[in-house]
Amino acid sequence: GFDLPALALVKPLLRLGADGADRTLLGQSGVRVLALDYEARWETEVGAVVAATRSALGLRHSAAFGRCDITLPLAAPANELVEEALAGGTRLFVASYVVAENAVALRDSDFVFFEELFARAPAGTLMLVLETTHRQFPAIARAAWRGGGDAVAAACPRVRSNRGYSLCLLKRSAAPAGVEGGEADAFGPESEELSELFSRFEEDDRRQRRKALDEESVG
Repeated sequence: GFDLPALALVKPLLRLGADGADRTLLGQSGVRVLALDYEARWETEVGAVVAATRSALGLRHSAAFGRCDITLPLAAPANELVEEALAGGTRLFVASYVVAENAVALRDSDFVFFEELFARAPAGTLMLVLETTHRQFPAIARAAWRGGGDAVAAACPRVRSNRGYSLCLLKRSAAPAGVEGGEADAFGPESEELSELFSRFEEDDRRQRRKALDEESVG
């Protein structure tokens, strides 16, 4: 739900060109957010955020609440609203602090939700994965590549606000053709830079899982 005020605050800035001139790229329409979660109790909180946003930033902004379960396939009944959002033209998806708490179930499902989402998503679809830890980012990116192939670009920018990384996944119209000198796509599955970074993340994950097992055996 808090994505609504964030996007509503940022949107006016997106209408400005580099010289500060108003380009009105996005018109005067409001921001619409669909907040999805498998915990129905979040609906009350989303409603409160919507009311506060509309009061402070204008009635044209809105949000709705619905059900979603990222541990299940996209075709599961619990994910019906995600499929509708894709079909309806939604191109920005934010997985906001929902991965780490579902890590075991996501591994059991082989991250099929992300694979199927990027298989179905049209070009221009962007997913931001915001988390307290980067340990599941490699598995999410590989699932997206299984679904969308080389057309999916991945990046892991360092985020100052949480002193860690976030994951960005973009479905391009096609994989870059003829990269100069035969160099691998810097944002694709063959990227050496991403491979090195993901190796670090996976080692962090293995270390954390070993630690959890040791603590469990002691307890």
